[in-house]
Amino acid sequence: MPVRLRDLLAESGLALRARTGELGLDSPVSWVAPTELADPAPWLDGGELVLTTGLRLRATAAQEAFVTRLAERGASGIGFGTGLSHTQVPRALLARALRLGLPVLEVSYETPFIALVRLVAERLAAERHGEQRRLVEARDQLTAAVLAGDSLERLLRTLERQIGAQAALLTPDGAELVGRRPRDIAHRYPVQVEGVELAALVAAETPRGELLPYAARLAGLELARRLSYLAGRRALLGRVLTEVLSGGLDEGAAERMLGCYEVELHRPQQVLLGRWAGPARPERAPLLGRLFWHPSRPVSMPGEPGAGRSGGVPSDGPPSVTSAVVEGALLLLVPAGDASAAADVLRQALSRDPLLGPGATVGVGGPGTGVRGLRGSYAEARASLARPSDAGGPAVGGPRLLDLLLDQADPAIRQFGERMLQPLAGFDAQHRADLIGTLQRYLETDGSVQATAEQLFVHRNTVRYRLAQIEELTGRSLASTADRAELWLALQVRERAAEPTRTGVRSR
Repeated sequence: MPVRLRDLLAESGLALRARTGELGLDSPVSWVAPTELADPAPWLDGGELVLTTGLRLRATAAQEAFVTRLAERGASGIGFGTGLSHTQVPRALLARALRLGLPVLEVSYETPFIALVRLVAERLAAERHGEQRRLVEARDQLTAAVLAGDSLERLLRTLERQIGAQAALLTPDGAELVGRRPRDIAHRYPVQVEGVELAALVAAETPRGELLPYAARLAGLELARRLSYLAGRRALLGRVLTEVLSGGLDEGAAERMLGCYEVELHRPQQVLLGRWAGPARPERAPLLGRLFWHPSRPVSMPGEPGAGRSGGVPSDGPPSVTSAVVEGALLLLVPAGDASAAADVLRQALSRDPLLGPGATVGVGGPGTGVRGLRGSYAEARASLARPSDAGGPAVGGPRLLDLLLDQADPAIRQFGERMLQPLAGFDAQHRADLIGTLQRYLETDGSVQATAEQLFVHRNTVRYRLAQIEELTGRSLASTADRAELWLALQVRERAAEPTRTGVRSR
């Protein structure tokens, strides 16, 4: 409790008298300031009990001005010492003090000012020590709440008891994360993980706001712990999914392996793939594992100890979402029908960090069940991820038939396509020719010799000569639609194989 004027009056050894009745006796005293200046206001901070013997307050005008200046400065009261300059407290001083609401205590000649100074100093020191002890105890309780189960919820409940006000964790866009949003938000502190604001701790008006920054830091540490755990799980599940999606495991083995991660293949689900827009950056790779992709349910991370089958979501809530990092992209496996909303949230999460640049691309696959459905949905998501939005912005695209065929093709078919072009590649390497490039341009221009010549900056007869060589080396006729289709698919297979690792799984 702070030191009040009433407390000083209760000290029998001081023999103080209240000359303005009950006026302002509950005012707290920040310090005791003895002075004989006619105007001590410039040296006051407010809340002081100003002690004076009135040595320079002989005239009525000086007494009234003295009271006025102290009241304007916010002093807690006046302690007027009698028996030296004045035998009693001046009437003009008392009248002005009553009019301005400033308490006046009479200090007898037998009570030295130093006694008042010492008493208040001791009380204030004890109060500060007690407040520090209470602050340490409160912080210890908040720390214990974080170390316990359901830590974010328990942290908020403990904090609310300590500050006597409502508090909550909100997402950066203002949605409720943990707790209920206060009607009137008076305090807001960011909750950051590695410099990125993932949430905000808000609270209603409270006299104990000093606890809020510490609670925000604890919330950040807890989110960092959960995301670190999630990153490890995403990496492990990503390795399993790489084998499953590339056909490295048969369906029975795949179901058993995914069952260890509580992936429920019997339910219709859709695959989402998300990545940052623009060229790949090495610093982004480890961030995918820790990406806080679902701001509305940070405590519902699948596979966390004690989360159970629902991953921390109540049993009557939506099914948990599986997430993994699969060769440069964040893969989400969501219940069929929830993909559109999840894609929007995922894109926002990918675009949240300003250091990595704005923009993100999200691909969505169709619903499917079982291992085959998972592979098909992944192929569609990967194909749509590779296609930019028609609107020019990062958006969900649709798959192309070619991408689906190449993603789902048997490895033997891919090898067959590579062998088909091997004679051309060998001829180009030996003679520094460009048969493969000529074939590519010829098929891309829908069989136009003129357009091919213009793009290659050669004569039309040169193009015709090269086409004849291509037919001879491959045994295919460029006049045949079927042969053209085979050669074009072979070129696409070769182009895919030459690309750096994509966001999807490399077929074997």
